[in-house]
Order: sequence, then C-alpha cells, then structure tokens
Amino acid sequence: MGDPLIRYRPDPHSAEVEAPLSALIDAAFGGASGVVLTRGAAAWGPVPAGSGTVAVDTPAAGAVTVSLATTTTHSITLAASTLITIVNPPSGRHQVATLYLIQGGSGSCVPTFAPTVTWDATGTPVWSTVVGKVDIVLLDWDGTSYRGSVKGLGY
Repeated sequence: MGDPLIRYRPDPHSAEVEAPLSALIDAAFGGASGVVLTRGAAAWGPVPAGSGTVAVDTPAAGAVTVSLATTTTHSITLAASTLITIVNPPSGRHQVATLYLIQGGSGSCVPTFAPTVTWDATGTPVWSTVVGKVDIVLLDWDGTSYRGSVKGLGY
C-alpha cells in the first residue's frame, strides 16, 4: 500500500498541500523519526500535554486496545473492521486523544468504538473506506466517558 498521501492546510490562510503521512507527521510534530513530538503541530493544533510519541497500534482479530498511559496520539491501520477500546485515561483531569485511522488491506474496514465513546447529535461518523485514506478522530475525556468528534475524513 505504501505511505498514504494526506491533503491538509498548514494554517488557515495557506493553500491545501499534499504529502505522505510520514512526512506530515515529521513536519507537523517535529520528530526526526516521525514519532517524537517536540512542539505544537501547525497542521492539527497544539499537541496535548503529555503527548510524547505517536503510538502505532496494530489491530488483531478485529480489535485493538489503545492505551493512553504514555501518549495521546495514536495511528491505527485497519486491515479489517475493528473494535477500538480506549484504556488508561488520566485520573482527575481532562484529556484529548487523537487517533489517525488509516484504511489498509483491501479497504472497506469500518471502525467501531467501545460504549465509553459517544458522538455528537449527528451520530457515528460515516468512515472513509478507500484504501490509503485517513480519518482523524478526537476523543475528549471528561472523567467518565469520551466525547468523539471528527477532525477530518478521507485525507
């Protein structure tokens, strides 16, 4: 499949550009290897406190567990429809996690989230299902559950 191409605006006043996902992570998060976050991300807004790395989570048997114990930024390549469960949220404080959901395999992979994630009035998003497309999800932890919202679909 290769590195998926992502279309984004580096800031609200610039033209849309296209770059490989790995290059975007390097440029946006300032990491020499593409996984170490060292400054605020121009393309996606400030990096949440406590985010030190982009964790690459690999689903197995149609499920993946995303641990927020060490980082709040995760990349998940979907090779099948996958149940995503979030664990280890912070105790006694607010947190926002960012998930990059990448369509892998032959596409048509639909993510579902554990019941601790609720969506706004529009309901569960209609996910991108084309191979190589990336959906970006923000999960806002309020102390008991996550409020899910979409940063962007089909990048």
